[in-house]
Amino acid sequence: MHSKIALQTAVGARERAIHFVEKLVELMPMEALALHDRFGITALHTATLVGNKRAIVVLVQKNPDLVYISSSSDHIPVHNAAKYACKDILLFLLAATKDDHVSRPFSNKRVVRLVNYAISSGFFDVALNLMQRYPEAAKSKVDDNEYALARIARKPSTFPSGSGLNFWQCIIYCCVPVKLETNPIKDPPSRGDLENPAFANRRSQVIVHKYDWSFWAPLLKDFSIFGSQKLLTMLWKMFEILVPLIKHIQ
Repeated sequence: MHSKIALQTAVGARERAIHFVEKLVELMPMEALALHDRFGITALHTATLVGNKRAIVVLVQKNPDLVYISSSSDHIPVHNAAKYACKDILLFLLAATKDDHVSRPFSNKRVVRLVNYAISSGFFDVALNLMQRYPEAAKSKVDDNEYALARIARKPSTFPSGSGLNFWQCIIYCCVPVKLETNPIKDPPSRGDLENPAFANRRSQVIVHKYDWSFWAPLLKDFSIFGSQKLLTMLWKMFEILVPLIKHIQ
């Protein structure tokens, strides 16, 4: 019991206690890692809630069955990763969570919830992949009694036609390199025109003509390609401060 409490606390401390987590997990028996509190929260649930990927890898490697343990609200760890927008953790847990007929991690109710969380977090590639594997998820409701399509409709900022871009947002669209995803499970997150990928380059040209970029655009583009990576990172952080919505632009 004491080791369970210590593990939960250490996992919640994220990187600061990762070496302690590794040693503790090494000493604890597999079944002890599955202990949970009155809310059904295991150490793996806690790790997904705080985004502690290194601890997640350690826990799953020691006891792969942890990915199937649900909380009192019927959330398995992969739900937390989708709900709290941790894509790298979500992809790792999806690969580790097999469609077992006993634990049924992707039963209709659970997969619908997972699809909705993925949509809310902007992970449309993951949501599409899940709906292709489980078509009923696109036609079912759960929790808030809402279909997947309704979730998408409530995120107009995802699509250029639903977003009125201001000056700073146009700079981001025009000057930040775009990489379209080719593999929805293995490729890292990227920005792209979800409505019409083939239209992405033409859209950038329209933006250039909408504002007078004759001086600024070439400089910014050259900087993004040839400039110092450290200075580029600083510029990006400045954009995050000046334009908080930068994180929501697709």
